[in-house]
Amino acid sequence: MAGFDIRRVWQARNAAELRDAYDASSDDYDHHVKEELGWIGPALIAREVATRVDADQPVLDVGAGTGLVGAELAACGFTTIDGNDIAPQMLALARAKGVYRDLLPATLGERLPYGDGVYAAATAAGVLLGNHAPPAALDELLRVVGPAGIVVFNLRAVADPSAGAAWSLDDYENRIAALREAGACRVLLKGDAVSMLPKGEPDALHRIWVLQRNETGTVA
Repeated sequence: MAGFDIRRVWQARNAAELRDAYDASSDDYDHHVKEELGWIGPALIAREVATRVDADQPVLDVGAGTGLVGAELAACGFTTIDGNDIAPQMLALARAKGVYRDLLPATLGERLPYGDGVYAAATAAGVLLGNHAPPAALDELLRVVGPAGIVVFNLRAVADPSAGAAWSLDDYENRIAALREAGACRVLLKGDAVSMLPKGEPDALHRIWVLQRNETGTVA
């Protein structure tokens, strides 16, 4: 299997191409993002969840990939972790880590295969990007967490330079603002801009965000 090809991922024009791009190099993914890029997003996201949610509560990891966030959550003591991803080979590697209760195929931007308010928290690491998941995916993440549940994710701190990106940073931030105005959630954290890929893309700054679903708000 070929080494991980980030260019093929960024050039994906639809969900099928994105799935195939990840599956084609899934065996090399962990080494590439951890050792070559120095990806710290999963650790930072898991840390935010652990400071806000008891470890005996269920967590959903969306766009779980090979299970890097799940492994970090397990290291923080969480024992009930579900996940999903668009790419079957990535899910197989996540399953092999032995930290997930359940793993399902899912496409972000579509309705997720979970009931309303099932989880105390939902995570999305490296998922809310210009050609990965639309801003409306945030609505689904808020739907599956219970009242006062949290959604923890990263966004770029500046505009995504990816050529042909379907959604911009403004699109994501505007969706967050719309959800706040609708009474669906509040922003608990818009973190500092930090380098989350210090070895491979040190100038690509990201922020950790934490949204909390309002106890009286509803998400369609």
